[in-house]
Amino acid sequence: MRKIRKLILFTALLIVVLWKYEEVLEVLGYVGHLIFPFLLGGAIAFVLNVPMNFIERHLFTEKVRKNKVSDKLARPVSLLSVLCIVVGVLTVVIFGVVPQLVNTFGNLGQSITQFIPHAQAWGEKRSFMETRRLSN
Repeated sequence: MRKIRKLILFTALLIVVLWKYEEVLEVLGYVGHLIFPFLLGGAIAFVLNVPMNFIERHLFTEKVRKNKVSDKLARPVSLLSVLCIVVGVLTVVIFGVVPQLVNTFGNLGQSITQFIPHAQAWGEKRSFMETRRLSN
C-alpha cells in the first residue's frame, strides 16, 4: 500500500512539474544562484587541499612538529604557500597568454581584411562563369 501511495505521489508531482515547467525552471534557477557560491567554494577548497596536504606533509615533518606552536602553524602556512603558488602561476599565465591572444586577434583582423577582396573577386568570377555557362 505504501508503494502505491509513493507511486501516486510521484506521478502527481511529475504531472505538476511537467504542467508548470516554466515556474519549476524559474525556482531551480533561483536555487542554483543561491547554491553556486557554495559549490564554487567547495570546488576550490577541494582542489587546493591536495597541494596543501603535500606541502604540510613534506615541509612540517615530525622533526619540525616538536611543539604546539609549530603544529598549529602547519596548516595556515601550507595554505598561504599554496595560495601564493596559485597566484604566481595565474599571474605568469595571464601575462604570458593575454599578450599572445591580443597579437593573434590583431593578426586575424588584418588577415580577414586582406582576404575579403580576394573572396569577392573569386565570387564575382565564379558568378560570371556560371552565368556564361548557362547562357550557352
